Amino acid sequence: MTVTIRPAIVSHASWITANLRPIDHEEAFCQLPADTPSSVLAHWLVMSSDAFIAFVDDEPVTLFGTSPINVACYNVFAIGTRQMRRTIPEVTRFLMTEHIEKRIREGAKTMEARSLASHTQAHAWMRSTGAVQLGKAFPYGRNDEPFVLFRWTVAGYRAIREKRWS
Repeated sequence: MTVTIRPAIVSHASWITANLRPIDHEEAFCQLPADTPSSVLAHWLVMSSDAFIAFVDDEPVTLFGTSPINVACYNVFAIGTRQMRRTIPEVTRFLMTEHIEKRIREGAKTMEARSLASHTQAHAWMRSTGAVQLGKAFPYGRNDEPFVLFRWTVAGYRAIREKRWS
């Protein structure tokens, strides 16, 4: 099994968004207007963010990256197919050793991720990378689905990175 990471293009992102894991589908689409096609989600993520795709043996599996919330804060996102788990070590290493450092050089002070309250796999991953949950679940989805907010500060991110990826 070979995992590679490349800059995202809409055609690969569209394949991923059309084949999302059920929890990723639920999390992504409850934030969009009803009946939004998966290709619209793919196009929006690729065009509005610094997005990447992780491939397993040349099959697009994980779409991830960051997008600006404001000049000092970026949103972190990751969605994928059922094969996504196979890419997590490489995606994490790439984010923690390359991409987030780039955002910090550009002026980022914090990174944030909103996640469906029931998406415990995502929460465990974020905590493992030094993110801290801020508060309790809050209504955020189209039908008030509960979400939680996670945040990385530069100091917290660097402390975890030094321990795990240096």
